[in-house]
Amino acid sequence: MTFPFLAEWQLEAVRLIFLSNVPVSGAQKNWWHMAIGSDPASIASRPAQMEHQEAGSFDGAELVMTTRFNHVEWALRPQPSAPVSNELMNVGSGEAALHRIDEPMLRWARESKFPFQRIAFAPIFFRPADDLLQASRVATSYFPGFSGRDVEDFFGQFNIAKMSETISGVKINRIMKIGAGQVQTFTIGPTPAPVVESKYVTRIELDFNTAVDRREPISIDVLPSLLAEIQKEAAKVVSRGLL
Repeated sequence: MTFPFLAEWQLEAVRLIFLSNVPVSGAQKNWWHMAIGSDPASIASRPAQMEHQEAGSFDGAELVMTTRFNHVEWALRPQPSAPVSNELMNVGSGEAALHRIDEPMLRWARESKFPFQRIAFAPIFFRPADDLLQASRVATSYFPGFSGRDVEDFFGQFNIAKMSETISGVKINRIMKIGAGQVQTFTIGPTPAPVVESKYVTRIELDFNTAVDRREPISIDVLPSLLAEIQKEAAKVVSRGLL
């Protein structure tokens, strides 16, 4: 079975999440500066909801740090400015952009000494298609034995876990959601009114995370290897399939 090459996919966004067994707040901790080396462009806190968020520009995209109850999430996504062309917004190719936030995240983990028991890596890929049927055919190809040649508007999800090669006894959940969809873009100029155009994509949303039953903190010494393992698995799934 042949799947699209990883380079044919774009990254809509990528998230790296650190989960702790105790409540956490990022307010007044200088975490953004630890990771990026500068101050965030915006800060917002909702103490009653135990939520704190800091955001700013990073490497031509928008980086958002959100702390909520017991987890710290770092998300890289396109800049929130209005699009001026019919191109689908992204943070880079699936092949090149997977590692865009590795360096600041590892630096933050080292300097913050945040005690986390789990991590989750959650990239979102998309691949343009000529129509919804073609987008669905790409999606159904990831389900061996499923005859979905004429299926439109397809969506499927599965989780096949595996044991980590980095940390003994740790299970990695490999959750994959894949489907076909329609999105709209608009071009500003040269006509007086924006030009609206429908586009079709196959979309893959991954959530690769270490199992919830771990109680011991993950050592910062093994974090680079663990993250590399999870990212390698994510790239493999998109280019070779999960089954």
